[in-house]
Amino acid sequence: MPKTEKQILDITDQLKGQVIKEVIYYLEPEYVDLKETRSKIGDTLYDGVDLVTNSGIYSIGNRFKINEGLDIKIGSTKNIELLNSDKKPISVSFESENNEILEASLYWQKSFWENNENWYPQDLVVKTVKGLLVFSSLEIMDDKPYISPSDELFVTSDMETITEFELGDFGKGKLFKSAEEIKNEL
Repeated sequence: MPKTEKQILDITDQLKGQVIKEVIYYLEPEYVDLKETRSKIGDTLYDGVDLVTNSGIYSIGNRFKINEGLDIKIGSTKNIELLNSDKKPISVSFESENNEILEASLYWQKSFWENNENWYPQDLVVKTVKGLLVFSSLEIMDDKPYISPSDELFVTSDMETITEFELGDFGKGKLFKSAEEIKNEL
């Protein structure tokens, strides 16, 4: 069992009670207007994002070449991923800003790769009094789910999309409280 599963669960648990200050995307200068990133259902990104709280910075991304699914680390994405030098940090607004995180849940799915029985982190659901903010290892094509896990990061707070795409509480993922629970499912 890779120690990263325990680390990801521990970091997810740390988010509860923190206040979201901002969400930062890393974009090329020609995309800072979000026209290529944002759609009516959410945002699709190729690099990780920073969730900035009153207690620190958390990088959430799909480091697909390292492991399947979401990866959550303490620290800024610019120090964790190899970003192109022209990428700029852009603060993106969500209703959940300046609100306390009431709950942070990580939903896992079984790998679809042949001969791989492992579980991977699919959706991080952050709940505040203003609603949900979901980070998902879901690739979107033509405003529809395409493939999961992917090397893209999908971010949404739109409840219709969350339920239609079966993300988090509404999905097929499983909620584990410990790395031991994941191990027992293998």
